[in-house]
Amino acid sequence: MTDPVNLGGMQTASSPCVYGGLVWFQGVGDNKVWCMPTDASSAALNPMGMQTSQPPFSGLDGMVFFAGISPYQLWMMTASQPFMNVNLGGYQAASTPVAPGDGSVYFRGTGSGSSLPDQALWQVNIITGAGVNLGGYQCKSAPAVIPGGSFVYFQGTDDFLWQVSTLTGDGVKVAGFQCSSPPFVSNNGYLYFQGTDNTVWEVDQSDFSTSRTIGTYKCSSTPVTTQWGQDGFLYFQGTDNTLWQVSLDDPSVATALGSTASSPTAPGDGYVYYQGTDNGLYRVATTSTISSA
Repeated sequence: MTDPVNLGGMQTASSPCVYGGLVWFQGVGDNKVWCMPTDASSAALNPMGMQTSQPPFSGLDGMVFFAGISPYQLWMMTASQPFMNVNLGGYQAASTPVAPGDGSVYFRGTGSGSSLPDQALWQVNIITGAGVNLGGYQCKSAPAVIPGGSFVYFQGTDDFLWQVSTLTGDGVKVAGFQCSSPPFVSNNGYLYFQGTDNTVWEVDQSDFSTSRTIGTYKCSSTPVTTQWGQDGFLYFQGTDNTLWQVSLDDPSVATALGSTASSPTAPGDGYVYYQGTDNGLYRVATTSTISSA
């Protein structure tokens, strides 16, 4: 296993986001929005001097979304020069905004003109800026939506895990499960989340009665699979801050990749990106031949 690399010597205050060969992250202390090539082949750039209160999100729309510093404006910015940006619809966001490529961005809202979150689950059109409190629901943390999917998953204000249609706003509880952080909806057909007792859970997106715990592991934040393609592993922050890579076929088979202070990001490029316990912005190669934990 190769050692983790601190990309460009940079630091991050939260989980990084990777898309299109760029890693986007929130600076430490200054809360600046930073981006740099995933191989650190050039220096990090702070576009337009922008700042964020939450981890930024970059994806299929060719845009970067983030919540500004108080009053937490919902910002949409092009992911390349000249970094054109707009406070989308005048909205405010109390979580990372998530844009799955369906023409909308989803986020936990704040009260209008207030720094206090109203916790509404918002769906906002990225072209018109028109928005709706989807199904009238409220959420406790950032929602999760998969590219090409028709549902948004989120942690309710009572910690119950919810599935809501992005088309109708109709929702159901996911088999009565509760979670302690945002869920992760994978393109492998399963939903992953941190239980209220820190157990690592997997639930079938089309049949909630099909579920299991991933071994006897415990996690401190959202567990994730690769975002594009599948390598057969789950990545997560253990309760001791160990960054784990665990086989989904045989959870007894795992390896420790490093130490992380938050949920990692696994874009599917053969690396995992994460916030180290020293706040360093790290990249470490995944391994296909792993040893038993």
